[in-house]
Parts: sequence; structure tokens; C-alpha cells
Amino acid sequence: MEDQIRIKQFKGYSLGARLDAPQPIVAVEGMPLQGGAPAVVKFINVESMPGGRDMAEAALATAGILFKDFMGKGDIWPLRDAGLQGRWLHIIEDRTEMLSLREALDLHGPIDALSCVERADSLARILDELHEQGVLCGFLNPDNVFLHDDGTFVLGDFVSQSFAFVYNRNAGRRIVLVESMAPELIRGESSDARADVFALAALIYRAVTGRSPFPENQDSSGPWDVRGFPVDVSLFGMGCNSHFAQVLRWALAPDPNRRPPSPRRLIMDLRAAVLDHDPETQGGADPARRMPPAPAVASPIDDIEAQAAAQAIPEWMAPELGGAPETRARRIPWAPIAALALLVCGGAAFAWWWFMLRTPAAAPAAVTKCPQNMLLIPGGEVSLGEDDLPNGVHPLHKETVDAFCVDRYEYPNKAEQPVQTGVSWAAADRACRKQGRRLCTENEWETACRGPQGRLFPYGNNYSQNICNTQSSAKTQAGWLPGCASASGALDMSGNAMEWTADRIAGNEGPYALRGGSWKSAGQARCAARFIPDSVDTAEIGFRCCVDYKP
Repeated sequence: MEDQIRIKQFKGYSLGARLDAPQPIVAVEGMPLQGGAPAVVKFINVESMPGGRDMAEAALATAGILFKDFMGKGDIWPLRDAGLQGRWLHIIEDRTEMLSLREALDLHGPIDALSCVERADSLARILDELHEQGVLCGFLNPDNVFLHDDGTFVLGDFVSQSFAFVYNRNAGRRIVLVESMAPELIRGESSDARADVFALAALIYRAVTGRSPFPENQDSSGPWDVRGFPVDVSLFGMGCNSHFAQVLRWALAPDPNRRPPSPRRLIMDLRAAVLDHDPETQGGADPARRMPPAPAVASPIDDIEAQAAAQAIPEWMAPELGGAPETRARRIPWAPIAALALLVCGGAAFAWWWFMLRTPAAAPAAVTKCPQNMLLIPGGEVSLGEDDLPNGVHPLHKETVDAFCVDRYEYPNKAEQPVQTGVSWAAADRACRKQGRRLCTENEWETACRGPQGRLFPYGNNYSQNICNTQSSAKTQAGWLPGCASASGALDMSGNAMEWTADRIAGNEGPYALRGGSWKSAGQARCAARFIPDSVDTAEIGFRCCVDYKP
């Protein structure tokens, strides 16, 4: 390469001083011999790494697409020329005077969340256009994203960075490129647009917080898990709310199938999240009140033995919850016994027997402190109902509810454990009462879902198919999607499993009402929506429990 550097001219450019670049890239200044703006000329020895020549051919194919469809666009890498001569790949690009995102953050500090989302919008559009042409960027980081004069993000060179990554990975060296690189790419696996979703989310995280989303000693391929990934507290000092933070967490999921399908979709969800303010905090209220902390998601190992002991499924309930096969007891001929009692005792014994069978069990005693994995929902006036919903939903109105505790997760109320479905109302009622709890009333259930702001969905007022499990082929484990949390911290109240309530659809008659929707319900999985058991598959039905709270 040193022989190449000693060349004074190349491709109509006078070569000058060497510029900083990661190995094996050699970058030098290039001044056009015929006059014009300066350029950066990059050389890469493609034989310096395994598969380098194949990578060069792919790079030239990408360059051809950029020349054909993106030339002259102001929000993407200004490529002038690319070619392969012998073992040397060359790339010539405009030398930009724009600040890199890293330089801008060093100078001015983190960017407000809404401003960051608007700045990243054009970058997301460019990435989507590249994906339509079959081009995956793969590399977005504070050094190859620049700020345009109007403050929008501009995509820089992402082609040569793939060589730097492969070269240094083979040499066992860690470089800054992996900061926002999707874990599947770090592992050398194939990917799609969702790898760029991961990279864009990591970039936005850094822009808003001023730091990497990963610990210094850990990159995105490390053994971290999004469900235990801490939401950086500095997010709440930069115009963010918990929904915004949870969308970022979700977009950084190690499993690409759990991320938004495209960069534009990520931007849409983040914009909806950051604009979803509490209505009562509008108009100059205390900024701290607009930034509630993210709901805590319990660790799956927190007191797991105590939970298992307290919430084990009773043997009698196993068949109804899809557990062990039922061992049937010998049936007692109640009808003849009742008839004999009626004849002998003038009906008194039979009446007593009938009364004991038909009278509902007493309500569980109120608690003075919510049990483990239950959340306190304060009493008071709440918003309930919604206009123009089917199945007897009342229009939007106000009602008063008493304070109560609600399960954080769907039954058996254990983090990241299978949710019990295919449950009859009677079995759900017995399971709750066995724990000293009961099924939630409809008003309680909706209050826990909507939160004090009266949201239409637990996470906000705008539906997103990606935050909760509402458009998939199966249920997930409890709390699997941490963004699907109500303001109180209750998870999966939209989608996953429909949930039995203590109230009937038509007053004292008809079937009991279901709430929350399932993994098939899409935008119908609203906090105020009611579902009729006869119209849904039993396999979609689960439940959670409540209990009265008396301080």
C-alpha cells in the first residue's frame, strides 16, 4: 500500500496528506487536477482478509446502485467513484465539512428526544429506499452519520466500514464500529432491514443520552437480554417518557423478529411515543411530571422459589389449565339423594343443599399492602368507556373506583413464564380465590389498563402493532414485551391473552365479559374494548387477579 500512497496522482486527483481511518483503509486527501471541491480517496487491499475480493464485488454492486438511484441526493453519502484494480479497491467521495454526530455531541451535548426523531426521519427514509434496492447499510455510528446544515442526519460511508469490521474481527481487535451494529451481523449471519433498525435505535439512544446503549466492556453481540436491559435514567431528562424508552429497548432486541420491520416504522413509533404526553401536564407544567419513570420489569430470578411456592397450580385445576391429565373421582348420585331429602325433610334439606351450591363465595378479604407481583391502583374518579365500540361498551364517561391491587402479569403472574390459556371462567375464578384474590371487575381492569391519563391503549393513544403482542401467530411468555406496559406497570393488558372479568356482558345475564384482546386482535385490543366468549377461540382466553385494598 505504501507504493500506492507514493503515487502523486490518481484518477484525476492530486493525492495529499493521509487522513484518519481504521485498518485496512488508507485514506488520503484528493484535490481535483481540473479544479473543484476536495475529495477523500480511500484504498483497500482486498487480499488482506479472507473473502475480501467477494466483498469488493459486493461493494462495487452497491456503489453502482448509489450512482444510479441516489446520485445528487443531499442526505446520503456523496460518492464520486469506485473501482477495483488488481488487489486494490478504491473509493472516492466528497470531503465533507459537516460535523459528524460524535463531534456535534461533544460540542453541544445530547439532543432533545423529539428533535432527534425529526432529525433522523430523513435518514430512516434513505435507509428504507436502500432496502428497496436490496442494499443493507449495516453500519450506523456517530462517526459515519453527519449533521446537515438544517440539522438533519446524513448517511456517510458505510461500504468501506464493512472491510474495517471484517479485517479487525479477524485480527481479534475491537473497534468502535460495533457500537450500533446488529448482533446477527457481528456473528456473521445474514440479515435484513431489521439490522438497520437496530443500528438506528442505538444511534438515537446515543444522540439522546450522550452514551452508548451498551456497557463499555460489552457490545451488541454480548449475552445481554432486552428484557433485563436497563432504561438509562438520563432518557427522562431529555424530553422522553417511559413509552419512548420502551420503544428503543424493543428496537434493540437481540432477536430481529421482535424489532420494528423498518427504520421508518421505528421513527413513526418513536414520534408517537414522544408526543404522547399526559394531557394534564400540557401548557407549562412541571417538566419532571412529563417524564415518569419506566415501569419496573421484575427479573425472572427475583424470589422465584417463593413465587413458585405461592402460586403453584392446584392439582384440581391442572386439567382446566392445560396441565396434567385429570384423575376423575367416582361421581356421587346427587339427584336421588336430593329427592330423598326432599321427601323425608319436607324440602328443607334439599333447599339448604341448593342454597349452598348456588350462593357465591364470600369476597376475599381486603389487603393493607399489595402482595408480591401485584400493583396498587389508587381509587378515585377515572375515565371509562369509548365512543362507538361494539359489545355494549359505554361512551366515554367518568366513574369512581375504589383502590385495589392487580396482578402485574397474566396468570400465573410470573415474569417470563408461560401464560395459562384455554381456561373456563369457573376455573379462573377458583384459581384467583385459591390465592385469596378474585377476578377483576371490568371497571378495575380498564382502570389498570388506561392509567391516570385515561389512555386508549396501555402505552398511549395511538395504536402500534409492534409494542404489544396483538398481531402474531401465538401468545408470548408473560412480560415478554416490556413496552407493553400500562402507566401502573401492568403488562400485556393489550393483546397476548384475552382476560376473564367478574362482570357479565348484560348485567346479571349472559356470558362473562373478556377484556384486552389476544395475539390476533390487532387494533381492537383497546383498554375499553369488550369481547364475547362465544366469538373467540377458547385457546386465546386467560386471566389475571385483583384484590381489594384498604390502607
